[in-house]
Amino acid sequence: GQVVENISHNVALTFRHNIVRCNRARGMLIASRGRTVIEDCDFHTSGAAILFEANGEYWFESGGTQDVTIRNCMFDTCRHGGWGRIYAVMEWPPREAVEAGRYFHRRIRVLDNSFRMASGGAPAAIFDNIADLCFRGNTLIPAPDGTPARILLSHVGRADIQSDVESEARA
Repeated sequence: GQVVENISHNVALTFRHNIVRCNRARGMLIASRGRTVIEDCDFHTSGAAILFEANGEYWFESGGTQDVTIRNCMFDTCRHGGWGRIYAVMEWPPREAVEAGRYFHRRIRVLDNSFRMASGGAPAAIFDNIADLCFRGNTLIPAPDGTPARILLSHVGRADIQSDVESEARA
């Protein structure tokens, strides 16, 4: 029942000026404790564009992120295919174990991106188990079916959310 991760060696990830499309499952699956920067990219995926996994039970894709910045990207009708159990354009999935004052992910910054939402109601983001979150300067374009773009928050310590986005607390 235990999961072990080597936290003495962590890679940094810089993903810049890329086009991500035509992937069956998702655009990116990330589990790095090193500094992660994703910027100036275009995403058009049938599943989640970016997934930060928190699972040590089945796929063993564990590893909390420490410092993530996602900046100046276009998320164009991602989640249009409804693939998989992932429910948002970008997602930090829920973890079963939650402790007051303790978080799996540390610092997340989602800045100056554009989200053109697909029909069907998937949120732009699900943020779960994050100590420090900033969601600012993003443009959220509603889906053609009129569903407004929104983000879902669950077990977030400090949240700095832009005022024009609909955010919902998740149980």
